[in-house]
Amino acid sequence: GAIAAVVGAWAFGRYFADKVSTRTLLYWTGGLGVVGTLANLLLVSPTTGTPAVAIALTVVFGVVAQVAVLVVMNLAAENCPKRVEALAFACLMSVYNFANQGGQTLGSWLYEQKVNHDMSMLIWISAAFTAVCIVLVPFLPKSESTKKAD
Repeated sequence: GAIAAVVGAWAFGRYFADKVSTRTLLYWTGGLGVVGTLANLLLVSPTTGTPAVAIALTVVFGVVAQVAVLVVMNLAAENCPKRVEALAFACLMSVYNFANQGGQTLGSWLYEQKVNHDMSMLIWISAAFTAVCIVLVPFLPKSESTKKAD
């Protein structure tokens, strides 16, 4: 997974950062995030949940996940006021870390208390929240480069 993330970071810098708009990347990584999350349903059943499937999902969607993180960082950089970049990055990372820990805590609580140890239900919930993020993309502020293109 870590090697896949390095490949994703390389791919973002090499192929996406200056060539594809941030909004387009948000739509694509969001859509692939939903697909990747739902692909984890293959691991719920012992008949299809082979180690090879788990490794393939980790590698493929490790790349996608890293590109998605870098797209969000790029969005923040494009819309950050001048001379407060460090503060904006620190705030973004704080929110990111809080959301990550909060999601894990909420997921474990749901698993224990609400979904009766049904992992597939959690996968569907996670995919739904990722899909909601895609719906919110049009409400994001436009960067200067996007405004010039329009």
